[in-house]
Amino acid sequence: MSGGDADRSGIYSNFQWWRSHDQEHFLGPYDTRLQAIDELDGYGGEVAECSPGHFNLSVDADDFLQIIEEQNYEKFDPDGDSEVFLDVTKEDRMVLENLLRTAVQRWITSCPIQLAHCWAFDEIRNRERIPSDEEVEASGLGHA
Repeated sequence: MSGGDADRSGIYSNFQWWRSHDQEHFLGPYDTRLQAIDELDGYGGEVAECSPGHFNLSVDADDFLQIIEEQNYEKFDPDGDSEVFLDVTKEDRMVLENLLRTAVQRWITSCPIQLAHCWAFDEIRNRERIPSDEEVEASGLGHA
């Protein structure tokens, strides 16, 4: 899989080059820095290597247990316990979280499910401001 190819789950891996005219909204990806600069079309802006973000697909054990309890709220004895699972230890919660994480990953890979592209980047590096052709000409640096 080359940098920029999505795996079966739709998750992009590796850093790729992106461009921006306003330092907030990025367009891309591009295979090289020069391709990203060329796409600025002389207007200037910014290029950067970005690692597209990933959705957090983990399920917290406490959240899961709370959902189970909320689904069964009317089945509790009003004067008794208000939890379905009694005496759940920290270790029990860790086991549950690992099982839930494994189940979600198996579900994604065993079904024809693609994840939406995450809007935010996980990491940005090598950010560089690229002057516009007009700025370069005005500075005199564009002439040999």
